[in-house]
Amino acid sequence: MKTTELLRSPVPRVFSECHGGKGEFVYKDNLETLAQEDKLCIKLINDNVIPPNSSFGIHEHDGHWFEEWYYCISGKGIMHLDGKDIEMEPGDIAVCRAGGSHGITNNGSEDLHILVVCAGLTASDIEKIKKITD
Repeated sequence: MKTTELLRSPVPRVFSECHGGKGEFVYKDNLETLAQEDKLCIKLINDNVIPPNSSFGIHEHDGHWFEEWYYCISGKGIMHLDGKDIEMEPGDIAVCRAGGSHGITNNGSEDLHILVVCAGLTASDIEKIKKITD
């Protein structure tokens, strides 16, 4: 595993009905060039643009030990967190921990641009870290 690396911006892709939500959105999987075994704490960094009237369905990540952080870059929307609907605007961060339910809806008139970062450790990740640091 490399100790330092530069990852180039990937090609944008279109995804539909994320987690049972409605509409399409454009995303960039910023870690797509990394092998799964090269991802230690950070598992996912997605750059998402959600058009008006589109959403990610409300869902949970049961059985997974990680956090998903949603950072709002631009636009406005509604973050659905454990049964509560909370307005989200630029600069806000929603933290979705293991076992919590979450989703997001763009109820605004412009694109909602969010960065989603997913982090967590598995037992094998901890072993990899021990090998690197020993």
